[in-house]
Amino acid sequence: MGCAGLVLLGTCAHAAPRLTIDAARSHVEFGVRVLWFGKVVGVLQRLEGTVQAVGAGRVRVDVRVDARTLRMQNRDYEHFASGPGFFDSAQYPDIEFHSAPFALRRIVSGGPVHGEMTLRGITHGVEFRLLPQPCADLPALLAAAAASAPAAASSGADAATAPVLPAAQTVAGVVAAAASIGTPPAAAAAAATAASAPTVPTAAGSAAAVAAPAAAATAGAVTAPPAEPACRVLARGYIQRSAFGMRGHRFIIANRIELGLVLNLTAPRTPAPPQRAPAAAATGSIPPPSSAHLHAAGGGS
Repeated sequence: MGCAGLVLLGTCAHAAPRLTIDAARSHVEFGVRVLWFGKVVGVLQRLEGTVQAVGAGRVRVDVRVDARTLRMQNRDYEHFASGPGFFDSAQYPDIEFHSAPFALRRIVSGGPVHGEMTLRGITHGVEFRLLPQPCADLPALLAAAAASAPAAASSGADAATAPVLPAAQTVAGVVAAAASIGTPPAAAAAAATAASAPTVPTAAGSAAAVAAPAAAATAGAVTAPPAEPACRVLARGYIQRSAFGMRGHRFIIANRIELGLVLNLTAPRTPAPPQRAPAAAATGSIPPPSSAHLHAAGGGS
């Protein structure tokens, strides 16, 4: 049994479900109150990160934001917010947040998340509050993440000391946790059935990948790929700009900067193995020279 199968049984060393943050559909918003204009808002458009299972039904979030992708409607405000008095993105391009472990159920039910933020090279504790967001895809999402989780080889002496994953990190634990936060039982059962037999979806996927292009070529139709499971996470919080060395400005009144995270979670994709060209295609692509060609090349006799 391969390591992917062992993950599903909860016996593969150093493997745990991990979701990735879809950078193309995630961003960070911020707002600050300024004189005469009320609240001015901006967007940090590029970020990356993961949601990692740590056991006992808990997960940890790690996010890194590219401060150089800041966008605001007012160019003067954008120039100031990018400069040394605010984010100073030229010298400190990365903003990082690392959460403390929190209950998986909060991704759906909402609740506080504590952690540390590093901004302008200064680290302080912050608190975000997750907003309730339904996610019927959560069991399938975590099951897919468990099946593709990287794992260290466990053989010989390493196998004897390999830790066994907690029940919350197995497929059964994932489905149970998802069911406990309001996921429809049918969706949870379907995720458990699909994840408990990893070789069947793989074979079916391979067969579909081969058959679909042929069918489309015959019928002249284009079939849209199935939607991948995903979950949307919304979080709100704030920081004190003076705590991170962000200097004042004549337009800025409040010391409080409001933050909003819009994160779309997906399962990490497993890269497809490279395809090797058939030997017959390689040898048959160039026809062998005929005797007439050889005769002409040699001058004839």
